[in-house]
Amino acid sequence: MRPLELRIRNFRSYFGEEAVFDLRHRRLVGVVGPIGSGKSSILDAIAFALYGRTPRIARSTRSLIHQRADHAAVALRFSVEGEVWEVQRVIRRKGQSQHALYRLDVDAPVAQQVDKIVQEADVLARIEEILGLDFDAFGRSVMLAQGQFAEFLTARPAERDKVLKGVFGYDRIDAMRERARERMRAAELEADKAALEVEQLTELGAQVAEDRDRLMRLERRQARLEAAAGEFAALVDRRREAAAELADARTRRDALAALADRLPERDAAAELADAIAAVEAEDAAATAALETAAAAVADTEAALADLPSDERDLLDEAARLIATREAAVRRSADLHERLRAAEDVLARTRTEIAGGQADLERIGSSLQAAADRKEAATTALVRMRERLHEVRHADMALSLRRELDPGLPCPVCEQEVPEVPPIPASPDVDAAQTAVADAETDAEAAAAAHAAAAAALEAARARLEASMA
Repeated sequence: MRPLELRIRNFRSYFGEEAVFDLRHRRLVGVVGPIGSGKSSILDAIAFALYGRTPRIARSTRSLIHQRADHAAVALRFSVEGEVWEVQRVIRRKGQSQHALYRLDVDAPVAQQVDKIVQEADVLARIEEILGLDFDAFGRSVMLAQGQFAEFLTARPAERDKVLKGVFGYDRIDAMRERARERMRAAELEADKAALEVEQLTELGAQVAEDRDRLMRLERRQARLEAAAGEFAALVDRRREAAAELADARTRRDALAALADRLPERDAAAELADAIAAVEAEDAAATAALETAAAAVADTEAALADLPSDERDLLDEAARLIATREAAVRRSADLHERLRAAEDVLARTRTEIAGGQADLERIGSSLQAAADRKEAATTALVRMRERLHEVRHADMALSLRRELDPGLPCPVCEQEVPEVPPIPASPDVDAAQTAVADAETDAEAAAAAHAAAAAALEAARARLEASMA
């Protein structure tokens, strides 16, 4: 933003006719005058025209009206990126104030209004949009409060750093650093919590593996018992068949014995005895087979009786563990994934915070160096201007001495000159002017470097805020 023209009427110390300040085609403007002559009123008029208030008066705008007037008016014409704007504000002791913002086609006494905004809130919002600064930022970066720059020039390094923090809002970096640390602590706590859950899941996995091994042993034993149960059922069937065969053999023996009583012949008796003997042999074999089957059944029943009841319960528990194993495995995988994600977020946050803090420290150092350079350039410029003033006075005195004649009156004090003082060497005014021009160039370069460092600081702070959002 470049101010072009400021018009003031009945504003603070300005009363009566409108005061016009033409600021066009001026790179550097100095306002000089005694105390109470209206120097500060010019700066207050610029701030009031833009934002409707001043740094010292704030929102008590009626106190800005001259004590002998019933209203005050301020108009500021300025340019931003090739566009010409003019803001006008009128405040009254009684009645409504007026606020208007115009966009003009050209910077001329008679210009066409391309755009017009008349509501106070709309005017303020458009001004902030055009300048990219609100009132507080404007006061910190563009218009320093009276006396603050002198305080900055004479302050010690620690006090100067405090002033810089107050001007550029650098103190917010400490709050941002604390917020970053809190986020880091929260991320570390979350990572520790996830690690504890993973450890618990690892222990649960080991327990599940142990239970799985025990279940496998029980399944193998169950398989053996099921095989033994099959053999037991087969033996029971064989015992039943043997008992049936024994009963049949005994029936046949009784029948043969009855036949033997009715067959007295020797040959028939011998055959009958052989048949009985065969039947008795079959009976003995069936009895032996039945006894073997009974022994196998008894062994199987004893094996089944030896199986503890808690192992049967353990089989049910093992089945339940197998059913929940897949859910535990899925939960473990999910927690591992969450832990990796939390570690990645923590690493990125630490990297971004470290980079942001490094940038802020580096830019803060650059800003301090630029401020030191600006201070040195300003001091050198003041010294060169004082030297130019002295050289010009010496040159004027030299010119006066050349015009003096003994016995004639001095053209300045009109006293008779008894004797002309010796004429010294002519001072080099051109060299002094060149030195002042060089000092002004150095001061402008230092101011530009300082502004660039301040802009870099704001950009770094914005990046750090974005990384913490």
